[in-house]
Amino acid sequence: MKAVVMDLARLMTRPPSVLRFVKSYFLDKGFQAVVLYRLAHWLVNKKIKIIASLVTNHSLSKTGAEIQPYAQIGPGFLVKHPVGLVIGSGCRIGRDFTVLQGVTLGEKNVPDGKYEYPIIGDQVTICAGAKVLGAVRIGSGSIVGANAVVIHDVPLNVMVAGVPARMIRELGTSPFMRSGMSGVHNRVSQVVRNGEGGSLLLASGRKDGDSG
Repeated sequence: MKAVVMDLARLMTRPPSVLRFVKSYFLDKGFQAVVLYRLAHWLVNKKIKIIASLVTNHSLSKTGAEIQPYAQIGPGFLVKHPVGLVIGSGCRIGRDFTVLQGVTLGEKNVPDGKYEYPIIGDQVTICAGAKVLGAVRIGSGSIVGANAVVIHDVPLNVMVAGVPARMIRELGTSPFMRSGMSGVHNRVSQVVRNGEGGSLLLASGRKDGDSG
């Protein structure tokens, strides 16, 4: 329950309440996906696996997001747009995670037949269409640009983009990390406004001056 309250707080400019929870659940598909994941995860921990699977399937049909209940996601989970989001069962994700539509956090089959999943730190943002595959570690405070494909570890407090993803700038820890994830979105907007974020488009083959 505490995690859900912190998830809701990510959406609110005022303290969470029961009314705001109900309104957000029915009006915000991203928050609905988060709540259904929390419920399915709780059911899995209680060994009620069949019901957990039903909740996950219901979430997929209602929100377009497939978040496996075995995934471990810290409080403050924010899904901006849920359609096409896939988070695999072995993923481990820290606090204040922000993710947009079309993102895949998935497994990579290694030669011995085992599957490896990403490990993501605190206050990470992954932008639309990005793919993070295998036993990749993404450091706290980092941003993964739109349509990036991450197959190698990402250090703390950097922005990465491209296919394969590479570092395009350092973000620093102040005031970025202190501001929480609302600060992340402000920082992304600032980078783009300043003309520093054109590399977010590299994965789609566009250049800073392209208009289409």
